[in-house]
Amino acid sequence: MNIQDYLQEHGPTTAAVIGTWLQENGLKAEAARKRLSRAQAPICSFPVPLFPKRTRFLYLKSQYKRPLHNPDELSKYKAGALTQPAEFTGV
Repeated sequence: MNIQDYLQEHGPTTAAVIGTWLQENGLKAEAARKRLSRAQAPICSFPVPLFPKRTRFLYLKSQYKRPLHNPDELSKYKAGALTQPAEFTGV
């Protein structure tokens, strides 16, 4: 139950998706939030808010400017602004 392993397998996604996954795998909500807030390199967070309610978008340094596993992932959370990005361009 490791955030880095999740991102490696599933690709970049929001902290909310990973938090739900952590809870489904036995962590309490507070423990999942703490684990996400303490994530360190190679886990990165997009530097500007992309989604409503300050939801963070997480990715691995190795995933920078690589195609998304699921190009519709961004549009699911932010309708209209980023419809179907060809690649992920984090910082």
